[in-house]
Amino acid sequence: MTKSAYDRIESYFNRHKRQLTAFRFVNKALTPFVFVSYFALLGYLIFAFGILDKRFQYAVIIPAVTFISVSVFRKIFNNKRPYEEIDFNPIIPKDKQGQSFPSRHCASIFIIAMTFLYINVYIGIFYLLLGVVMCICRVVGGVHYIKDVIGGGVISIIIGLTYWIII
Repeated sequence: MTKSAYDRIESYFNRHKRQLTAFRFVNKALTPFVFVSYFALLGYLIFAFGILDKRFQYAVIIPAVTFISVSVFRKIFNNKRPYEEIDFNPIIPKDKQGQSFPSRHCASIFIIAMTFLYINVYIGIFYLLLGVVMCICRVVGGVHYIKDVIGGGVISIIIGLTYWIII
């Protein structure tokens, strides 16, 4: 997006404070909601199948490997964030420098969605939709470029499909 696009977004939210509050709430609430439900899924898998069951083990290992891989990748490449390169105030308050590509928030929500998809298709689709909402929030909020969120989502979907097809 361009500076003028971000300026229009900022202007809109400056005129509509309730929408700004709602937008920030959705962005902030998605992460803990997804992580709490992910741990609930792990609890269910332990209760239903046991800790030695491959579904539980893969549900732990695959998201962990994805999270670590994305974290290392973005640290190595250290791409700048939109608010660093373009002079504007992001809607999502953030002061972090670099490490924009790929979006770790989006990679995390999509690999968790893939985990849910493996266990229950309908719940998995719901979490994929939450992933799309997260991507939109991160771009509109000015903390990631579109390539960052797409990259995070695609990496997780590819990893998820690869592992779930193999097992």
